[in-house]
Amino acid sequence: MEIGEHWAYREKKGVPLVEVEVLALGQPGKTSPRIKIQHLDDLYEGRVEWSPKIRLKVRWDERLEYEARESRWAAVQSSETTRAEYRAYHHVFLHLTPKDILDWESWGVTMILDERRLLDFTGLEKEQLQSSVSFVEDGALVVPREVTLRIARSIALRNPDALLAWIEAEENEEARLRKTHKLSMDDWLHPDWESPKDAFVRSVAKYRQEEIEMRDLLRGWLGEPGMTTGQRIAALEQLVIKFVSAAERAIDDLPQARTRKATATKVELMRLVDEASRWF
Repeated sequence: MEIGEHWAYREKKGVPLVEVEVLALGQPGKTSPRIKIQHLDDLYEGRVEWSPKIRLKVRWDERLEYEARESRWAAVQSSETTRAEYRAYHHVFLHLTPKDILDWESWGVTMILDERRLLDFTGLEKEQLQSSVSFVEDGALVVPREVTLRIARSIALRNPDALLAWIEAEENEEARLRKTHKLSMDDWLHPDWESPKDAFVRSVAKYRQEEIEMRDLLRGWLGEPGMTTGQRIAALEQLVIKFVSAAERAIDDLPQARTRKATATKVELMRLVDEASRWF
């Protein structure tokens, strides 16, 4: 920044940029340096002031690209992300995903750093990473909440055993803590009165409630909410038995492929394939 330059100034969030001229630079080394500016917009009637440097966003001749970038980010952040969703994809990305493939934010936005590797890692198609509000910035594909959740679910489905083992360990620890405190979650969330200690306990309980919602969401991504690893294995075994039985009937019916029975068997096989697709 130099004296005499024209900059785009914004006093507070949500107001338009206005043109100002830099008259003097504040003392160097300060944590929050100030800049002496003169407003060139008629609305400010030539006002001169010492302004926090953070209000000067970009050189005036670069403001259009700056505003376009703001619009792109506002659009990609427009979908509201729940706490459970954020905790779920945060866990999947942090613990089950290579570090140099993507980066993510709390509002549901993901920056895909290596698109080819991500497609190979998740099994998704290129089109599944696209959105009407996606854009490329600094070589990364920036995608919104719905694509972020799609990516996270795909990764979760490829690592079901590790994810379920973690969920069950967390739930066992939750049960141990509840037994130790001898309080229900409802007691913690809706107390009749609060001491400082109770307030702390309730804040911890709120966090645990959010963790429960997150684990329920992860279970939903894996197939059936509330299923343990043992229940999931048993369900898979029953599914295999159904497949074998249906396949045996299909083999018997092949010589009469145009019969109603063959058609019904085909429909049943299609239903079982659809059911299995939630697991694999």
